[in-house]
Amino acid sequence: MHHSDENQFGGGRSFSRVVGRTLRSSASALVIGMALAASCLSAKAGTNGLTVEVTPLAPNIGTALVPVYTVSYSGDKAALGQLLNAAYLITLKNDTSSNVTNAWFKVQSSIDNGPGPKFEFGDPEVLPQGCVKDTQVSPLGSGLICQYSSLQLDPGVSFTLVMHSPNPPQSGKDSNLKLSWTVQAGQGSADSNPSNIVKKDSPVTVLSVNSEAGLRSYVLKDDPFKVANGGSQTEVKPSQSVPVDLKQAVNGNSCSPMYKKCLQSTLKILDVNGLEIQFNTTAHPGYLVINLLRDKSTLKGFADISIAATQLHYTGADGSYTIPMCQETSLGSGVWTIPLYSRCVMPVSTDGSTGTFVDGAGHFHFRVLGNSNGVVDW
Repeated sequence: MHHSDENQFGGGRSFSRVVGRTLRSSASALVIGMALAASCLSAKAGTNGLTVEVTPLAPNIGTALVPVYTVSYSGDKAALGQLLNAAYLITLKNDTSSNVTNAWFKVQSSIDNGPGPKFEFGDPEVLPQGCVKDTQVSPLGSGLICQYSSLQLDPGVSFTLVMHSPNPPQSGKDSNLKLSWTVQAGQGSADSNPSNIVKKDSPVTVLSVNSEAGLRSYVLKDDPFKVANGGSQTEVKPSQSVPVDLKQAVNGNSCSPMYKKCLQSTLKILDVNGLEIQFNTTAHPGYLVINLLRDKSTLKGFADISIAATQLHYTGADGSYTIPMCQETSLGSGVWTIPLYSRCVMPVSTDGSTGTFVDGAGHFHFRVLGNSNGVVDW
């Protein structure tokens, strides 16, 4: 089964371009404003008018008031051979009338208070503006030293630090990831007239030993992210880098008589404020694409994909309904729109060009376009 809520989700081919765009947009006042508004979900401190936030970009399985951020370990068994990620949004801004000429920001990752994973900067590497690797932190690349001037701090600086989740420990227990950081700001150089040094730890991100049936990760733009259960698979490829909570289960309720077992795919993508991210918008252009792969072993002999494609059922914020067929727009072949609600399924093609087809092994592939979170029963 292949459930890919893919805001026109692509693949992980262009990590360096993703990181590059993230860093080039680091001074975005909009992103900074959103992060600062989420102060209850992040580590925040001020030093002589300088505000610093280190906010987890991870699925929150707790509440807005008592968040529990978590991502899954990588590893062949737990993650179907995928590299799963943790991430933090860093923002620094002088949002007062105080004069802050320079600021020095140092940060390093840590797992269970020991050494942490390296930050991922793409290939070739593109470090955040103003930052260099801290040669005193091991392993090299798991720590940064960044310097910013008033010209950068007054509008604000923002960047994302991404880390691959390591393989699970031999103990099989969850671990805690955090970022430890200091910030020093003053009127001159670091040695002449600095303010007090603020030392903080970020909120913890739990590295969870999940099964492949349910995984959580910060998914990079165009990277595939998948889960499997019941002989089938659900895959997501977002058009923007987002935290994703994805599950697939065998549903005990009745479903199409063409199936030997019923499946259910659940997708949750929330922003740093705990709000559902809407796709096909200015902020997140392109539909979410959900690819569902149903293994031939889960089908009965008389199963017909043309009928099966009309029986997918969706439950989400806009209700519960049978997913309608997508419609081509007047712009021409290959441009599709959702006629009703927030989901549609692509029509069946013989060559797989629309993503809904039967492959050579007899597996059913469904492609669903959407713009929101939700559950698909199929």
